[in-house]
Amino acid sequence: MKHFNNKFTFSALISCLICAGTTDAVAQIGPELRPPGLPEDHPIDSYSKNSKNNVVEDWRHEASWELNANDVVFSASKKRQLISEAPSTIHVITDRDIARHGWRNLAEILRHVPGVQTITTNSQFQSVMIRGLVSTEDNNSRILWLQNGVPINDVRDSGIWIDDTYPVDLIKRIEVVLGPGSALYGSGAFQGVVNIFTKDPKDIGKYGEYRVTLQNNMTFKASAIAAYNNDESDFGIMLHASANTTQGPGLIGDYVYNNYLMDTAANSIGSGKDAKSIRLERIDSNSDKTWYNINAKLNYKDFKLQLGFSDIYAGADGSEIVPNVAYESTHINDYASSLPSGGIIDDEIVGKNYRFNRREAYTDLIYETNFGDSVTFLSVLSYRFIQYNIENFNSLTLDDVSDVRIVDPQGNKIEISLTDFQSHGYDDKINFDAFQHKLYALAQTQWRIYDDNELIGGLVMEYNYITTPEFGLDKADHTNDGYIIDTTTTSTEIGFVTPSVFIQDEQRFWNNRMILTAGGRIDFYKANLDSHKIAPSWRLAFLAKWTDWLTMRVSYGYAFKEPSLYQLNVDMYDHVGNPNLTNESLHNVELSLVFMPFYFLTLRLDGFATFMSDLIRLEYLTSSSPNATAYMSDLWMGESGKYHPVQDSDANIFGFEISANAKISSNWDVYAHYNFLYSKRIYDDNTKENIKDDAMHRLKLGFSYSNKYLTSDLAAFLVSASPEIDSVSTPLYAIIQPAVTVRLPANLGLTLQGSMAFSENMLSSPTYRYYYETDRIPVSRYSFMFSLLYPFRDETDL
Repeated sequence: MKHFNNKFTFSALISCLICAGTTDAVAQIGPELRPPGLPEDHPIDSYSKNSKNNVVEDWRHEASWELNANDVVFSASKKRQLISEAPSTIHVITDRDIARHGWRNLAEILRHVPGVQTITTNSQFQSVMIRGLVSTEDNNSRILWLQNGVPINDVRDSGIWIDDTYPVDLIKRIEVVLGPGSALYGSGAFQGVVNIFTKDPKDIGKYGEYRVTLQNNMTFKASAIAAYNNDESDFGIMLHASANTTQGPGLIGDYVYNNYLMDTAANSIGSGKDAKSIRLERIDSNSDKTWYNINAKLNYKDFKLQLGFSDIYAGADGSEIVPNVAYESTHINDYASSLPSGGIIDDEIVGKNYRFNRREAYTDLIYETNFGDSVTFLSVLSYRFIQYNIENFNSLTLDDVSDVRIVDPQGNKIEISLTDFQSHGYDDKINFDAFQHKLYALAQTQWRIYDDNELIGGLVMEYNYITTPEFGLDKADHTNDGYIIDTTTTSTEIGFVTPSVFIQDEQRFWNNRMILTAGGRIDFYKANLDSHKIAPSWRLAFLAKWTDWLTMRVSYGYAFKEPSLYQLNVDMYDHVGNPNLTNESLHNVELSLVFMPFYFLTLRLDGFATFMSDLIRLEYLTSSSPNATAYMSDLWMGESGKYHPVQDSDANIFGFEISANAKISSNWDVYAHYNFLYSKRIYDDNTKENIKDDAMHRLKLGFSYSNKYLTSDLAAFLVSASPEIDSVSTPLYAIIQPAVTVRLPANLGLTLQGSMAFSENMLSSPTYRYYYETDRIPVSRYSFMFSLLYPFRDETDL
């Protein structure tokens, strides 16, 4: 069977396979399968252009093979292929889906993907998990994040911080790979890959695209996209710009906070205390944010250039600390009781107040060409720069503490002097700058050895550099156990190179109805900043197309994740790194079935078993903790100790995902998915109980309607409670999310979208702004969005 060997458009940029603009990409399909959208009477071996006798020898050049087709994916194998032939479970979200649902941010988009769950951290950041391990981290470092095939995980944390700042209006499509992808992508692809494709010049109409948005929390957004393409279609340029601001959700709404103060005052007066001692002050939410985005694309023949800049200035998210809601007061009480006179602190309200400015700039250069009919060469060169400016970080002074009184057992007041707090670091005002540089280079070859065999191989080189005063553990003396750290030298600069090599072979059998894919990768990563170590990863997948309507896939993969620089080297008054951390690892087995009983209905079942080892988690170690040493003597919130990453647990995760999509008419679509997940973390320390902290059941139902004058959608989520956990659990909660876009005169569109959450804890809150973060619900009680956009697009435009 013949294969593709031409170039494909820039919109076909994939995970490390980003290709040329005026031609098509490589793909293989079984002989009896038809490409999406091909008429029933259309010959499958040729087609005519413009009703003339200009015949192309392969029907796979049909226009329906453009990147935006839901049935064609790239990220699972670093090449274009049918989604039913991918060696991994992969889901696609297009700009059509984003417009129909009215999704507002990246986390909201991903929450609609089977097997993906999100929770809120620090008020407005979102943590994204693929198939388990909820709450084990909040910077998404166990997922590889790609933008047009280029890694965007940062140097410090090895992940990304997800909030409202990513420009959703620029997204063309997202591919989400569930399960390990280290065999092609290395360390970051531990639990999955998220590849975000941005719009291309050819996707933008003559008069551009414009949007103005109003959301809750006094959020305003404005964006514009303009583009030019020449008549020969070998040159295109696009420019995107957006400006945004929000007051921020805050961890505790004003109503809750003010009522807390009133209740505190009433209780104090009722206990015979002086009402004048109660300070009814208001702590603002301090999670405001202003940000700007500028992006550009330039396409010229085989060359692609991508540029971007973002500037974010924000307050510390979730800055209010109210007893019994965010933090307990036991730490300060412990500090008070440790004073010579003894005593307790009552009626305290502690607030933190710091700000940060985050700037990021990137440049990606891509070149892709064909050598003959069977070889494609791709090269990528990318540079990313990130600057953090932190003001008043983690400040905690007497000015931040209102109505603090220490009372001895006899009821006598004890004054706390400023020097008492300063001596324990409470008066530290930390202002600093951190700089990150990341250089990424890829050289990849795709070689069709013969009709039924294709080989992909490549070399990757990454240079990472960071300078930050947060790091002070360049070298260390480790003795006895992993917790003893005797710092001999300090350094705030870290730079290193990590080379990698990967290869994947695809062999087809039985008239292309069976596909065997095998691949592996070797990463030469930097271990503890003093030597390189080798980390192999691999994948094996067997796929059988028993009929044109039933496909089965069995796969096995091994993946690893190296510790982040922050986990290894941070040295601050409340956190200390652990240079003894080693790689996390996992083995994953998967069975997948794709069933199409009718032309309008697609059913998918994906079952998996994942066995993880050497998981890294954050623990608060005190002076009384096992193996605690001198560095634990620093006082944080009244207790001797620091947060410290430890590696003492494994995890076994089993589950399955069922999804159904049906187009019951030209106007109506119905969709549903159900996830079952059994997750258990197993600790080496027998004093700790094994934890089952992932919600076992997750159900999504929805339907869409569209015509030339409107598009509408209604989605509903139902998530079960965590079966067992030692501290914080996910409750039973539901989310309703409607959206509608109507056509206005002058081809304008008006979008109205919102969400409402229900749970026993959230419904007891008296304010719509309330975030019950400890319940790990991804949205506030209710929210809304109004958006005016141009142009309005019906289903035929999308």
